[in-house]
Amino acid sequence: MSRSASRRSQALLCGRGAQLAALDGAARETGGRGRLLLVTAPPGGGKTALLRAAVHGWRTAGTQVLTWSAGRRTTAAGAGDPYGFGVLGRLMRTHVERSGQSPLAGPLARITAPGPRVTDQVRALREAVAALTARASTVLAIDDADAIPAPALVLSAARGPGCLVVAACRTGGPAAEQLRPIADAVMDLPEFSESEVAEFLHRQHGAPPDPGLTGALREALGPLFGNPGTVTELSADLATGGRLRVLRGHLCLKEPHAAIALPETHPLWGRLRQAGEDAVRLAVIVSAVRLTVDDLPLLEDAVRADHKVSGRLLDELDRAGVLRVDADGVIAPVCPAAGARLRQSAGPVALARLHRAFAAALLRRAGTGGRADHAVLADRLTSAGDTVPAGALPTVWLTRAAASAGEQDADRAARWLLAAARHAGRTALSGRLLTRLAPMLVRTGQYRELGELSAAVAACDRSWAASTPSQRRDAAVAGLLAGLHTGSPIPARLRGALPDDAGLAAMRDCWLPGDPAAAVPPETGEDRAAGGDLEPSTLLPASEVARMAGAVSVRPDFAARRPEPFDQALIAAGTTGDLGGVLHHVLGPRYGAPVEGPLSAYRRLLDHHAEGALGRVLSAARELELSGAPTTTGHQLARIYAADALLMQGDRRRAETWLGAVPAEPPYLAFHAWARCGAALGGDDPPEQRAALHDGWAAFRRQRTAGPRFGLDQLLLRVAALTARLADEAMAAALREEAHAVARTRAPWLLRETVLLVRAVVDRDAGAAHAGLLLARRRGHRLTLLEACLCLGALLDDPRSCLHEAYELARSIDAAPPRSRVLALMRERGVGIPRPRRDDDRASISEARIITLIQAGLTNRQVALRLGISEKTVEYHLTRIFARTGHRSRVELVAASLAGSLRPAS
Repeated sequence: MSRSASRRSQALLCGRGAQLAALDGAARETGGRGRLLLVTAPPGGGKTALLRAAVHGWRTAGTQVLTWSAGRRTTAAGAGDPYGFGVLGRLMRTHVERSGQSPLAGPLARITAPGPRVTDQVRALREAVAALTARASTVLAIDDADAIPAPALVLSAARGPGCLVVAACRTGGPAAEQLRPIADAVMDLPEFSESEVAEFLHRQHGAPPDPGLTGALREALGPLFGNPGTVTELSADLATGGRLRVLRGHLCLKEPHAAIALPETHPLWGRLRQAGEDAVRLAVIVSAVRLTVDDLPLLEDAVRADHKVSGRLLDELDRAGVLRVDADGVIAPVCPAAGARLRQSAGPVALARLHRAFAAALLRRAGTGGRADHAVLADRLTSAGDTVPAGALPTVWLTRAAASAGEQDADRAARWLLAAARHAGRTALSGRLLTRLAPMLVRTGQYRELGELSAAVAACDRSWAASTPSQRRDAAVAGLLAGLHTGSPIPARLRGALPDDAGLAAMRDCWLPGDPAAAVPPETGEDRAAGGDLEPSTLLPASEVARMAGAVSVRPDFAARRPEPFDQALIAAGTTGDLGGVLHHVLGPRYGAPVEGPLSAYRRLLDHHAEGALGRVLSAARELELSGAPTTTGHQLARIYAADALLMQGDRRRAETWLGAVPAEPPYLAFHAWARCGAALGGDDPPEQRAALHDGWAAFRRQRTAGPRFGLDQLLLRVAALTARLADEAMAAALREEAHAVARTRAPWLLRETVLLVRAVVDRDAGAAHAGLLLARRRGHRLTLLEACLCLGALLDDPRSCLHEAYELARSIDAAPPRSRVLALMRERGVGIPRPRRDDDRASISEARIITLIQAGLTNRQVALRLGISEKTVEYHLTRIFARTGHRSRVELVAASLAGSLRPAS
């Protein structure tokens, strides 16, 4: 066996320790009586690997073992030997000849003789088994017992005194149905749990899987996720295709939002092919077009498939586990990965033609007065692409559908309008169309489509020449927004047309340092004159660009342009380098958060860090490492967050590999020092703490002078915590002056909670600490809230409530140092450990977070991606919330939350 095959076999034994022990015990306990043990599992369930490992253990212990792989051609029971007596007799003869025992000529000859009576074969087999077990305890291990047409007779005959018969077969198959009533014991192999899948992937590929990988596999495989054989084939297929990569010691998935397809070697496809070509065609159609059972007549009209035949095939494929029909009658492949493979096998051209056929059927239905859903028709025309001839009819239908779409279908409406323009001809992709469509695409978070539209306008010389300077600026800003969200390069023509606006340049320099846009001069003529105070773009007016620039810079020219009071949420987004958050707070409902791409991954990283989910912080950082350009600000800051998470977990060696990849210069200098200060806070080394304190203060002052705000709030809080730990009066005085200076400015550039907590530390002001704690709690940042609780716990005469809160917060963080800090202060202040919290309390924290994200306008899918949970879990929590509060919709829930009338979560 090759090394890779051996590793795969060992991996399949994950979580099978109890079953192996049971098989070992059964062999020892057989004694003078015979036993039949049935092992069942679905295809790919690992029964062969389990049986192989058990055989090895039995032989190592000195047990006499005969193995029969009934599924192999050389040892299969044929038509002339339906019960398998002849095959088993030959296997026994080979065994005794190899072991040097007497040939048992008489019984074995009667078993294998041509044309014997079954009763004679049963009697002869019992004699042969008795002779074998007289010499040593014996195990007969049969794999793929399904290949024996009638296994009950031969296996019950082999179950003689002192012989353990172990038969492995498919769950629910004919062999299992025959053997289950006569078996002495039945072992149904369970599916892998998620932790066992992770252990399996670790064994198979030699590195622990990133949580994002197991989550993606769970989403793609659905009910097949716990099947060992399926996970084996799929992970091997992904590795062969280059989508699995070991990054910083973890097995990661490249392009996690791309489709994951079930391998062509999976048994599912064998069952599908056995059903015939019409069944394959039906499965492909179902994978591409959303159909219900009631749509079978439409299927007949679209592709000329008899709806009665289709219904029969649907039942057959449902029984075979290829397709499924849910409670609403929707037909779909058994899992998303199966659907992806079916679509790949058909190819994009065939799928587009399929959508065209359904669009034509819907148009015929509408033309004869039948009911045709305009939204479904628009989806089909959009997906049909270039296979629909250019002309007025598809353009009219798509435009009408977009005009009548409600707010809930705004994302589809934008796609329909884009498809309408494409159907109208290439010249329709004009600057005017972009000015109309770009805001819709931004509002619905479709940045990939935004990039395609802006690139198409720039690529068409005729459209570009006919565009006004304002439309060109819109196209350039649209291309910039698309590039920032998707990580894709900005076309040269769009880079050259970027407005000559200082605020926009500052934004570009903050989030795209080293971008080629900086080296490309703007176009001459009217565009060159468009700088200064002229609106850079209708998509991003100058006032909004100034607000965005002010969120990330302490430069006086941007600070002076900030409105007063400046939004604290916007400052919080700016100090973390969260461009998505900045855009959300500046554009409001005109901005849609992306569900994939580097900005989406970075926002998830920040959310996980705010929750103290440090393992998920590392997962998001690894996802960013595998996506987009590696030198963007988001990538660099993600590396520092990953280093901080590892430092909080005490893993300095791995932290240095992340931190060493980022230059310790502005705009990353403050975050660099922040991570170093965090490592010092988590330790107990005063010289290291003193060095980190003074280096941190120097970094703060240097980056404040340089301009970028990234990390200044976070660094100042840790500098203050180290100042209190070391009782450094000189540093306390410097911090006091800094806090007072910020408080006196017209447009403060630090978070108010930061200023309050710094004042609380240096002035021992319990009122400031309490006010900072309330602000931190409102923002929902657990790590900042923990610092606020520790600060207040050191000042109050009765610190029990805030230290108990700090204790619960520290317990929820994936690291030991924060818990050590809390416990040390609790001992110092004489506060005992609080009683354990109920599960309902912990669940209410998740529900509160879900409500907050729904208030921000996120869909269930976006909430699931942000929190790193499944969409079903979000729906479960919403159901609990609705049941508890009596509200019946998301709108009512958000309104009640904003009004403060919801029952508060613990």
